[in-house]
Amino acid sequence: MPKRIAAIVLIATVIILVNWGIFYVFAPIQPIATIQAHSEPIEAIHFSPDGDLITTVPNLTLRGANRWNYGGSTKTEAMWGVEGATTVKQWHWQTATPVQDFSDPLGLSNNLVFSPSLGILASQTKIIHLWEVASGRLLAELDDSDLQLVDFDHAQARLFTTTGSTVQQWNATTGDRQQTLTMDQGQVSLLAFSANGHILAAGHHHFVQVWNLETAEILQTLNISSPDEVRALALSPNGDRLAIDQGNRLVLMNVITGRSIASVSYSDWLPNLRRLWLDLSWTSGTLAFSPDGNRLALRVGSDIWLMRGSNGRVMRKIKLEPKTSGQGVPRTLTFSPDGRLLAMGDYGGSLHLWQLPQALLLF
Repeated sequence: MPKRIAAIVLIATVIILVNWGIFYVFAPIQPIATIQAHSEPIEAIHFSPDGDLITTVPNLTLRGANRWNYGGSTKTEAMWGVEGATTVKQWHWQTATPVQDFSDPLGLSNNLVFSPSLGILASQTKIIHLWEVASGRLLAELDDSDLQLVDFDHAQARLFTTTGSTVQQWNATTGDRQQTLTMDQGQVSLLAFSANGHILAAGHHHFVQVWNLETAEILQTLNISSPDEVRALALSPNGDRLAIDQGNRLVLMNVITGRSIASVSYSDWLPNLRRLWLDLSWTSGTLAFSPDGNRLALRVGSDIWLMRGSNGRVMRKIKLEPKTSGQGVPRTLTFSPDGRLLAMGDYGGSLHLWQLPQALLLF
C-alpha cells in the first residue's frame, strides 16, 4: 500500500511539474506565431489590453540603406528597397489575419509612432503631425523642423521628441508643449520612460540622465566608462529600476539610490552574420520589462535572453536563426499585458511570438 501511494504521488508530481513547465530548462521555447508584417524593420509593437490584437509600426528611416556581409563573404546585398510603405498594421495574431491599417494621410513620412490607447498616429516629414486615427482628422502640428519624433507616453497622453541635447514633452491631443528637459552632456539618442509615466531616462554613448517627470528633478546622472557605451535603456513599470544595455553587459540599477543591483556580462555577436552597416545599437526596443516588472527581455546578438527583473539572473535563452534578409535579428521586444507572451519585431519586417512557460512566470 505505501508503495502504491508513493507511485501515485510520484506520477501526480510529474504531471504537475510538466503542466507548470518546470522542465522548461530542457525544452526550447518555440514560436507560436510568425507573421510577415512589413517590408521594413519593425520599430514598435503594441498589444491590445486583452492581448488578442497586435499593432506593428514599421521603421521608415532604415528602409533601403542597409548592407550585410554573410559568412565572412565580401558580397553585400540590399535588405529593403520598398518605397512609400507608411502603414501601421493591426493583426489578430492567432490567425495571422490583418484587422485594419492606419496610414499617414500625407504619405510622405520618414517616421511614424502610434498610440493604440489614445488612437493617435504621429507622422514626421519636415514637421510632426498628430492624427486622430478614427476620423483621419489632423489634431495638431508641431511646427519645428529640428524635432525628432520618439514615442508616446500612453498612460499620460504625452508625446516625446528630441532636439540635440533636449527632450520635449507635448500634450498628445492638443500639441501644446508641456516642458523641455536638457541633458548635461551629448545629444539625446535614446529615451525610456516608466509605464506609470513618472520617470524618464535619456542616454547617449557614455552618458545617462534620469528625471522625475512630475517635478523635472534630475534623479541620477551616470557616466559610462569606455569601451562600454549605452545601447538601450528600459525602466521598470513603476520606475524604481533602470536597465542599461552597455554592449557587452547589462547593468540593473536602483533609480532612487543610484546603486547597482546587478551586472551581467555577455558577448554580443551574430553567428555567421557580420554587420557592415546596420544600426543594431541605438534602439531601446531591444530591452524590455514585463508589465509586472518581474522579467526582462534583452537582445544578445541573434538571441533573446529572459532575465529576472529584480536581479538580472538569466532564466532562459531563446535561440534565433538570423538571415541575410534581416529576419531573426531582433529590432524590438514587447511583452503582452499579462506577461505570458513575448513579441519580437525583426529587421526583416517579421513579427514573432512566443508563449512563455508557466514556470517562468512564477518568479
